[in-house]
Amino acid sequence: MRMRSVYIWWIGVALFIPSVMAWLAFLVVLPALIRNGLFDCGLDWHSVRLMYLPFAAAMIGFTLPLYCLIRLRTVAWRFNGSLFAGYLTLVIIWGVIDIRCEQYQIGGHEYPSGVMVDGHKHYFHSYWTWYFLPYRWIER
Repeated sequence: MRMRSVYIWWIGVALFIPSVMAWLAFLVVLPALIRNGLFDCGLDWHSVRLMYLPFAAAMIGFTLPLYCLIRLRTVAWRFNGSLFAGYLTLVIIWGVIDIRCEQYQIGGHEYPSGVMVDGHKHYFHSYWTWYFLPYRWIER
C-alpha cells in the first residue's frame, strides 16, 4: 500500500480529537449548568476570550484537517506538506498566544503545606483545546 500525501492531515485530526471530546462533554452538561444558574458566560469580551475562542480553535483545528482530507486527495506531496506545515504553525501560534494570556478553562490552587506557607506557588490550569502544548513552559 502506498502512502498518499493527504494522509498527513490525519495528524491534525488526531491532535484535536481529545479537545473536541472535552468540549462536547462540556456541551452535554451545559443545559444542567444553565438550569442551575452555574453558567455565566455572556457575550462580553472576557467570555469570548475564555470560552468561545478556545472552543472555536478546537472546532477549526479538528474540522479543517477533515476538510483537507476530503478535498486534497489528488494534490501533490509538496503542496499538502506545505499547507499542513502552515496549518500546524498557525495552530501552535494560536495556542501559545492563548496560553500566554492564560485563557484556561479550569484553574485553581493547591496548598500542600497550607495557604500561608505556599501562597500562589502551587496552581493548576487546564486548557481543553491546547492540552498538547506544555503550558508551564509557555505561561508567564
